Amino acid sequence: MRGVVLAGAGLAGPWSGATRVALERAGEAVALATVAAVALSGGAFRRPRGVLPMAARGGPETWLFRMAMLAASLAAAGSIGAAAVAWTGVPLSLVADALRHLVTVGTLTSMVVGMGFRLIPVIEGFPLPWPRLRGLAFWMLLAGVLTRTAEVLADYGLEAVLPLVPLSGVLVWIALACLGVSVLGAMRHRSPV
Repeated sequence: MRGVVLAGAGLAGPWSGATRVALERAGEAVALATVAAVALSGGAFRRPRGVLPMAARGGPETWLFRMAMLAASLAAAGSIGAAAVAWTGVPLSLVADALRHLVTVGTLTSMVVGMGFRLIPVIEGFPLPWPRLRGLAFWMLLAGVLTRTAEVLADYGLEAVLPLVPLSGVLVWIALACLGVSVLGAMRHRSPV
């Protein structure tokens, strides 16, 4: 909550450009650090003990959850660094956009896709019709996150990565399509109630 208040103060307050941006980034950093701390203390990267086999821990869904937690952790660390840089008055340019995408695609979309693949068999009462789409979705999301966050390199003289940035959106949409096709396939096999 403190992170949201801090970011809101940066947006609503009568601050100069550099101070406003620094407060916004500091607020994002606090909020993301809280999410990352909760996930890490909850065992996001540890192997579960004493879990029933039907909990389906492992495979591409777990990879998606771990990617989400890693993206949140990197976004938190990046926001701290961005806040410090913005406080000095240096424009953030592409860093802010890359951090936003780490949160929205790297964290939130990965969680949605991972949970979707886990919940389809539970809700529909039918196994995934094409289980390999889970792995394809993971690799597409990973490639999408990497190509989008690579745009930061253009600020440091590597403009050759910029043509790859639009490809990131296509890769993320392919991952979402994998989930959508799986939902439709499971619904097709559903028995009438």
